Amino acid sequence: MQAHLSEGEEAELTKEYSLYENMDRLKSLLLSAKESLEEMDFHRPIQAVEEAKDFDESLKGLSDSLYDLEAVGRGLSSLFRPLSGPCGGG
Repeated sequence: MQAHLSEGEEAELTKEYSLYENMDRLKSLLLSAKESLEEMDFHRPIQAVEEAKDFDESLKGLSDSLYDLEAVGRGLSSLFRPLSGPCGGG
């Protein structure tokens, strides 16, 4: 008996398989990124760039990037929050 896959289904299944196959490495990489970002103090550089932006509007991109990086850190922290409970062992 042969399964009949719809168009694109085999590629999607291959992608999912690869994700599950590399889950430990993925978790390790994301934890490393999270820990590095948690060690950073974003408030001071954001505040300094925001003030500097008052003099040079071209610094807006740098300011936006700092906010984005801060948001990535929060996102990674929330991603692993459920894993650190009594059953998660994180």
